Amino acid sequence: MSTEVKIEGLDKLVKKLGQIEADKVTRQALRKAGKNIIHEASEYPTQPAPKNPKYRYIRGSGTMYVPTGRIQKTSEVLGKKWYLKGQPLKVTVGNKASYAPYVQGEEQASLHKRTGWKRLDKTAEEQLPDIVKEIQQEIERKWRQ
Repeated sequence: MSTEVKIEGLDKLVKKLGQIEADKVTRQALRKAGKNIIHEASEYPTQPAPKNPKYRYIRGSGTMYVPTGRIQKTSEVLGKKWYLKGQPLKVTVGNKASYAPYVQGEEQASLHKRTGWKRLDKTAEEQLPDIVKEIQQEIERKWRQ
């Protein structure tokens, strides 16, 4: 999935400040936007009650067999696997957990959708107007200097 955004005034900013400074301005705004996307997408929904009373999932650990208390350590701690890569006109946000595509990605399992996990791509789409606004405000601040 990709989305194109036209940033009004960027060409004027480049003429006034030079390419390096313009890149810096957009990079900072996009990094901030990426952090906001991660903040929004990384909220854990309320954990549902287990369907089988013998097994319980412990976030950050894995599945516990209740009668013995033994835990099968399967968690990669999704909430700690977020990353952000910023470039002048692009920011990449993702999660390195092997199961992230099935929890919060385009391959999201219906169970995770029902239990309230947010998809990363939809979260980014919802924030697109704020991202554009943030970049435009940053350009305007630099332009007035």
